[in-house]
Amino acid sequence: MKHAVIEQLKCTIADRRDSDLNNGMIGQFEAYRRAEYDSWKYRQEHGYDWYDPERLSDRAVVTLRRIANGIVEKLDKQALKTLSENGFIKLFRKIKWRLTAKGERAIKYHDERDAWLKKKNEIGGDSELGDPATTGF
Repeated sequence: MKHAVIEQLKCTIADRRDSDLNNGMIGQFEAYRRAEYDSWKYRQEHGYDWYDPERLSDRAVVTLRRIANGIVEKLDKQALKTLSENGFIKLFRKIKWRLTAKGERAIKYHDERDAWLKKKNEIGGDSELGDPATTGF
């Protein structure tokens, strides 16, 4: 779609009309709209978890990592509440917390994301690595 919009801008600046380009762009926007609707319909029918790993705050991620590493420091109460309510951690023997499978996935996601960001910064900003949320890394 971006390519079609850029081409349309070039045609407008050069004062020429290209009906094939317009039809292609309309088709791309219609395909995008159908995909967004299908995605929304799927989430509506199958439920949607608003607390995926990428939506966690930095404090919650730090708390998750402390629990995973067994650090006995004082943990953030608000982060503990959010994590336990959304299934990332469970209470263990009334005084300790342990990770659930969802919590382990969240830690793995954030470790991979941090590694990706570190590599991107080493390369120098804008690179061809893509976005970690869309590339799956």
